Amino acid sequence: MTITVSSDLLETAGLSEKEMLTEIAVLLCRQRRLTTAQGAELAQMNRFDFQKVLAEREVPAYTSKAFEHDLKVTGFSDDK
Repeated sequence: MTITVSSDLLETAGLSEKEMLTEIAVLLCRQRRLTTAQGAELAQMNRFDFQKVLAEREVPAYTSKAFEHDLKVTGFSDDK
């Protein structure tokens, strides 16, 4: 899928194309619509750099749901 954003709109927003992609990726990760890996792909960043961006914006990269899942998988949870 291709989305076209005019250069006028980017200029009005004061963003480069890469910055716009990062903004969209952060928003979708904040809403839990994308995983960190998917957000990094959309933002055209490696996963570690994208995780730093999420941390700077106080968006948790690791959710309580993921933590609970990991506890179950590793056997550290009473819920089995």
